[in-house]
Amino acid sequence: MKNTGTEMCRFFQSNTVIRIGMHDRNIMIKMNKTKSLKIDLLRAVSCIAVLFYHLGVLKGGYLSVCAFFVLSGYFSVTSALKQEKFSILKYYKNRIQRICIPLWITVFVTITVMSLFPENLWLNLKPETTSVLLGYNNVWQLKANLDYFTRHVSSPFMHFWYLGILMQFELIFPFVFLLLKALKKYTGKLIPCLFCADIALISFAYFLITAKNGNIMAAYYGTFARLFSLTAGMALALSHRCYKPLVYRNSTITEIVFWLYMVCFGFLQFTVEASSSYFPWAMLGITLITMRMISCGISLKERKTVLNPIITWISSCSYEIYLVQYPVIYLLQMKEMADMNRILLTIVLTLLCAYLLHISLHVRKKDSLRMVKYACAGCLACVSLFGSYRYLQAEDHTEEMKQLEEDLNANRKLIEERQKQYCESVKNEEDAWAAVLQDMDRDEEGLKEIVTNLRVTGIGDSIMELAVRDLNKVFPNGYFDGVVNRTEAAGVTAIKELKNQGLLADIVVLCLGTNGKTNVKVEDQLMEAIGDRKVFWLNATHPDYNNFNPALEAMTERYDNLIIIDWVSVINEHPKYVISDKVHPTVTGCKVYAQTIYDAIYQEYLKEFREKKEEIIKEHEEKEKQKITFIGNDLLAGLYEDLIGIYPDGEYLMDPEYTYASLKETIRKKTDDNTLAYNTVFLMDASAEITEEEWNDLVSMCAERKVYICVVDRQIQSDNTHLISFEKNHESMSPDGIHLSDKGNQSLLESIQKEINTSIPKN
Repeated sequence: MKNTGTEMCRFFQSNTVIRIGMHDRNIMIKMNKTKSLKIDLLRAVSCIAVLFYHLGVLKGGYLSVCAFFVLSGYFSVTSALKQEKFSILKYYKNRIQRICIPLWITVFVTITVMSLFPENLWLNLKPETTSVLLGYNNVWQLKANLDYFTRHVSSPFMHFWYLGILMQFELIFPFVFLLLKALKKYTGKLIPCLFCADIALISFAYFLITAKNGNIMAAYYGTFARLFSLTAGMALALSHRCYKPLVYRNSTITEIVFWLYMVCFGFLQFTVEASSSYFPWAMLGITLITMRMISCGISLKERKTVLNPIITWISSCSYEIYLVQYPVIYLLQMKEMADMNRILLTIVLTLLCAYLLHISLHVRKKDSLRMVKYACAGCLACVSLFGSYRYLQAEDHTEEMKQLEEDLNANRKLIEERQKQYCESVKNEEDAWAAVLQDMDRDEEGLKEIVTNLRVTGIGDSIMELAVRDLNKVFPNGYFDGVVNRTEAAGVTAIKELKNQGLLADIVVLCLGTNGKTNVKVEDQLMEAIGDRKVFWLNATHPDYNNFNPALEAMTERYDNLIIIDWVSVINEHPKYVISDKVHPTVTGCKVYAQTIYDAIYQEYLKEFREKKEEIIKEHEEKEKQKITFIGNDLLAGLYEDLIGIYPDGEYLMDPEYTYASLKETIRKKTDDNTLAYNTVFLMDASAEITEEEWNDLVSMCAERKVYICVVDRQIQSDNTHLISFEKNHESMSPDGIHLSDKGNQSLLESIQKEINTSIPKN
């Protein structure tokens, strides 16, 4: 921009006579000081538009860069045509003075100022500064995948992509200009104009195709893609040299047309943002409008107004304003303040810094403020020298960060593949568990049939003898032996005989005690003969033998395999089930007697079955409580290889761009389908911009779960949460100040294990 700033101002300020040819006529146009004001206005408006775009105020301000490219191409040719004998060395010397020196001073002063804020880590200082100094910053930003249109200021030099393209243009311009002169000499004055116009058309076609394919930054940063505005300006300058500018002869109409173009120029700045589908056409439109405004501007004689000095000053300082604005914006973003205050302060500091830089580089011998300007220039020189020293001493972490990014990308892919496997394994587990529950339900439904088909051995007295027929109906595979007046001692003999014959089933039903109670020794002999089989013993109903029932109850304390069948309660509730002796059952009583024995055995089996079912469910729940879900950004990606070795069955959800909203949506989905593990661990590096209030909201969504949180470089206070401590220091962090070093990963891993290994066993 400098070549279109100071150079143009001086060019128009000098009473230069430019010879313009149109067909066979020679026309003399005298360019004096007043004739530059419309161009100054165009440059000033463009300068303000770019500044306001960088401040986030004007969404289409980026379009004004096209205007500067047109002006650069136009005045590069115009300046070269002024010289009777064009010198390449002189041209380069001029461009170094006007473009490079102000740029180098701005770069090194910025580095010096940045060194005063060590907490603001500038990882790419060395490679980025090198790309700016050598004029390939646009290429560097493309390779670094930087997006000019994101409103996050990640570097004070992010706007120098423009100067990268401009310096590349200035590098080849002398040779292109000599080629154009040769074309004119051998082919005539029209061919050079057409040559530049054709290059502009081809360049825009490439720009359009690249942008339409979705590669916006390649189109915006690409040197050849942006060449259409520069070569359009060159074509315009050549046409003005050879032909009269295409404007109305009436100056009033020409001025009205100029202002109409200015309105269109502003309209595009206010309406077309970078994401618009009209983005490429707006770039072309600004280019064409700028060409027409130049043609009108150089053809008009301006009236003097009170705004002229302001316009002229902004125009003369436009290059310096462009240079310093992003460093000022970058530094002020570190300070907390209201948006409006930040914008106003940025404008004031930008204009002040630009003015100091401008006067330091433009000192005249007869200037009354010559000593002040020399002092400013000396201060800038000293500060720049220190900045250059800091630049030379800075480390280049490009390869290190490249390796880190490759490792993170590899882990991201591993996590993605792991998540697919995890989802599949979870589905298989759910299907298997559902099948287990279904089998248990089916088994419970078939339990009655199982009990009916059991082999049951019954040893009893006359009561059982009366009910044998009904017992055989209820237990078709059973064996029931009832003998009148059988005592407990006789029962011992019967049990031993059946046992010796191999006929004693695993289920033994006893109906002994009605014919008198014996001593405890006989009862123990009876139980020892039965062994560890299940014993169902009916209590006695005759009131004369009530001393038997307490003794039977006492036996249950000595023998876990003894279950009492409460036949007494049945008879007390239905006395008609027994005859007058209150002991022997009636016909109906026999049926009830058999059913009561069946129900007791069934209930015992059902109880055992449900206990086993509850035990299986409890084991499953305990296993579920051991599961763990890790949710995080690149901090999780860096730890993944170590974590998967410790928690191979864990779930890993990783997104480098996790925000509060995306985390909330992830947790909502996981809780809705009940797939969020009982133990949930959040691992976030310093790039996660989530407030403490938002963390509390996320924790509340993980109700009835154990939640662990680690946010590097921040302390989160949250109720019902386990906070994983991590001490951030120089050794634990990678050069970017965001990702962890190997030592940092190991330290954090130990903290994670220490915090959660009590509830999540290692596998």
